[in-house]
Amino acid sequence: MTAEGGRRKAESPGLVAAVVFAGVLLALSGTPVALAQTLTPATSLSVTAPILMYHHIGEAALETRGAIGERYDISAADFDTQMAYLAAHGYTPVSVEQIADALNDGAPLPERPVAITFDDANQDNFDNAFPVLRKYHLFGTFFIVTRWVGAPGHLTWDEIGVMQRAGMRFGAHSLTHPWLTKLRLADAGREIADSKADLGAHLGVPVRVFAYPYGSASLAVTRLVQEAGFVAALGTSPPRLTHTSAQRFYLTRLGIYRGTTITSFAAQLGGVARPPTQPAQHSIVIHHRGSLNE
Repeated sequence: MTAEGGRRKAESPGLVAAVVFAGVLLALSGTPVALAQTLTPATSLSVTAPILMYHHIGEAALETRGAIGERYDISAADFDTQMAYLAAHGYTPVSVEQIADALNDGAPLPERPVAITFDDANQDNFDNAFPVLRKYHLFGTFFIVTRWVGAPGHLTWDEIGVMQRAGMRFGAHSLTHPWLTKLRLADAGREIADSKADLGAHLGVPVRVFAYPYGSASLAVTRLVQEAGFVAALGTSPPRLTHTSAQRFYLTRLGIYRGTTITSFAAQLGGVARPPTQPAQHSIVIHHRGSLNE
């Protein structure tokens, strides 16, 4: 199967049952619930668009060799090869906002859409990922932990401005990267809403999308995201190519990890294989990294 853009009405009982069953599996396994929204629409739209998840790009990333976070470090050469593949095979970059608009309102997506996302605003995103994206006429969405901006190993506001003027997109990733589900709701609400306000003030445009730190969410947390005015939010597992409007506040991504070959990268985009570092489908687990740099 090949990944392609599009939208369709999905009203069948079979789809509803499948979505509910997936939510039950996630709840039983202790992972965030995918159907976290206050109201489920009577008619659910769906779109097929891979959402790629990156963290560090480059051999000089911040992880210690052998540490749990090492799997999140992609070499600059591998990233270049992956972006070259997207460009050569006719993939069109889309923003998370475009996917949200397709799910909310049925807005059209281009053929073979792909969303390229980066968590944490690591310095190597500017040094290594940004030039490659420009080289292949692509753009990515960078999720910013606003109180990390300017800290060692992270982007500065000036660099974020350069990227924004070059067509890169941005979303909020909280103030301080906590486990939102472990906070009091009032504190979680501040992490969510204040990061939106801070980022919007620096960018000069509204911030519409959010990514959960560690992929950790709950029904209460996703409601806080909606109340803050976001139109969609990203999580982590289980990876999907097709997303429904019922899932728009926990859209899952294809994690691209160290050791992902171009063959497995292409297979993930085509939906014929799960990421090699993920567990089998009968054991749905989110692998959280041990450090804050996710």
